[in-house]
Amino acid sequence: MPSQRHELLVELFRHRPSLAAELLCEALHIRLPSYSQVHSDTLKSAQIALTARKGTEHLDPDRRQLYTDLVLSALSEAARQELQKMDPATYEYQSEFGRHCVAKGRAEGKAEGQIEGRCDVLIQLLTLRFGTLSTAQQARIRQASIADLDAIGERVLTASTLKEVLQYKSPT
Repeated sequence: MPSQRHELLVELFRHRPSLAAELLCEALHIRLPSYSQVHSDTLKSAQIALTARKGTEHLDPDRRQLYTDLVLSALSEAARQELQKMDPATYEYQSEFGRHCVAKGRAEGKAEGQIEGRCDVLIQLLTLRFGTLSTAQQARIRQASIADLDAIGERVLTASTLKEVLQYKSPT
């Protein structure tokens, strides 16, 4: 439940919106573009709030939440909705270039995750079958190509020794 002090600050921001910019500049040392007055322009308000959110990332969670709430309370409903549209987690790129780059990055991340998952499973299986693997053996698995990981996976069931399982051409 918000404290009386918190509610007082919220009211102060509502009645003096320029305080949000002053707080960003003076207390958090965030550079804002030059301004002569505070406008209720929705997009600019949302951009300032987004900058404030980024500027508080280094603060402890409670203080970050307080500052973020104070800035958000000074926004109009339209500015809050605009800010929500700017959220990187939900933003949809408008250009073909942006969509292509994001799709490429996601595909690369997915591929890396799949390789990491294969490595984890192989290390777990080899540990169960042959005992604890050395750091060098684990590193060798993690540096293997997909083809080598597949080959190691096939040999896990048929090889007699760990050395036999890990025999593969070194990655270049």
